[in-house]
Amino acid sequence: FAQYFSDWFNTYKIDISSITRNSYVSAYNKILEYFKDTPIQEITKRNYQTFLNLLGETRAKTTNKKMNGYVRSCLKEAIEEGIITKNFTNNITITGLEGKKDSEKFLDYLNSQLLMQDLHKNIDIGIENMMLILALASGVRYGELVGLRICDLDFKNNLITIRVQWKYKEGGGFGDLKNDNSERTLSVDATTMKALKKHTNNVENHPDNIHKLVFFDPTSDVSVVTNDRINDVLKAILKR
Repeated sequence: FAQYFSDWFNTYKIDISSITRNSYVSAYNKILEYFKDTPIQEITKRNYQTFLNLLGETRAKTTNKKMNGYVRSCLKEAIEEGIITKNFTNNITITGLEGKKDSEKFLDYLNSQLLMQDLHKNIDIGIENMMLILALASGVRYGELVGLRICDLDFKNNLITIRVQWKYKEGGGFGDLKNDNSERTLSVDATTMKALKKHTNNVENHPDNIHKLVFFDPTSDVSVVTNDRINDVLKAILKR
């Protein structure tokens, strides 16, 4: 089963981002750990349900749902190839820990405005505040944010263009965006762009910033502020 799953996504899931590929690899590792070398033909619905239940003891239900989606698609191919006759994910029960409520995951409009005001007030404290300002103003993903280059900024028309992302999980370097539709040009408010221009003037000519990153961090092993660090800063601000 594990070997077939690996062969399946390495054959049919080649046009995916490195982050998505890592999700398939993670799923494979969990399948291999539990089922070991069990043939796919010998796995029953009950075996598989027990596997999901075990994962659900420590994982969110949404994570288990994604795992099941991968396996379900894999088994459809196995049926097409005549390797098995039934899909043992049919009518399975997705178990797992309940995720956060929406109120815990998202800021409402009022609180987002309070956050923006605080970030501008303390903008000189660190690079993270400017990053959070632009993230809040534009909605860009973290990988896109740290992959932003100076050539992607249009201060005359208050625009930023998202063309690449920074491969922060692979040790740095530019990578493709999540999908074709991810390449886009965004209109950003004048206040944010004015603050961004001031910030950019400070990093543009840094001798080590060979990629001309907008949010270059010379103290980081991957040249940018890590996802964990910027999240820690955000949590501290929200708590305060």
